[in-house]
Amino acid sequence: SIFRYLGELYQKYKTDYRDESPALTAIRTLHDAVTKYEGGTVSGFRKFLVQAKSKLEQLASTSITCVTSSCDLFIRHVTLHIGNADDWKTLVAHQASRFLTRAKGMRNKTACKAVPFIRDGVTVLTLGRSRVVQEILSEAAKQNKRFHVYVVDSRTNALGAEMAETLHNNNLKVTLIPDAAVAYFMARVDVVITGAEAVVENGGIINTIGTYQAAITAHAMKKPFYVASESFKFIRLYPLSQTDLPTRQGDTSVVLESGLCRQNPAYDLTPPDLITLLFTDIGILTPAAVSDALMNLYV
Repeated sequence: SIFRYLGELYQKYKTDYRDESPALTAIRTLHDAVTKYEGGTVSGFRKFLVQAKSKLEQLASTSITCVTSSCDLFIRHVTLHIGNADDWKTLVAHQASRFLTRAKGMRNKTACKAVPFIRDGVTVLTLGRSRVVQEILSEAAKQNKRFHVYVVDSRTNALGAEMAETLHNNNLKVTLIPDAAVAYFMARVDVVITGAEAVVENGGIINTIGTYQAAITAHAMKKPFYVASESFKFIRLYPLSQTDLPTRQGDTSVVLESGLCRQNPAYDLTPPDLITLLFTDIGILTPAAVSDALMNLYV
């Protein structure tokens, strides 16, 4: 079936493009799926897109939120004008290719906005494994800027260790630090920069667990807290607290032999008042500007 093909295609692209965000992998998959769609009606096509999105969310494991946002934007982009088009399949294929091309360039555009904020001689703190943050720091190093990066271990998923190894292999000066030592090291830090699993309507972010506490610490010690994210991670979601976050397969609750319960949440919510600026492919935004930017993405 088409949905089995969709699953196989998503897994193939995950393997072929290991350095891509799951959101971009989902866009690639949808692009190929819609160009091969053989149904005959617009209503059937819209139903297919909703089902395809649901399938990709199931496959995305712990990256559900960014896959949801990227699928929503893709669907909006390719279906915006098909109701008035006679040859709607040709229009869909054109719009799908156009959106994929745009999405592939978002990381580089985002990095270009952020690099000037990494000054020579600074100490940077980051956490999780953000591909866009990795590109920002690597590009800053190519410009002969000298800086030191503290990478928070992110012990529950080992993403911090991955990030540290990658930056180290790119000849950056890197120190891996424990999750519990963020406040200890923050006094030595000049700037905090992190990626995002998703940027929500009020300008807050959902990201790797520990982001919230790093933002609180940065705010208390008057350190700028920057977020770098492609606009396909902007999502129409308005969580008010940690309990409003979508459920993740990465969120585990384990009962130990002693009977003690251990919980390992995968993500947390960082509110907009703790964020200084967001670097995106559509511009440098304050958290207050995210709502308007999100609205513009859907028109």
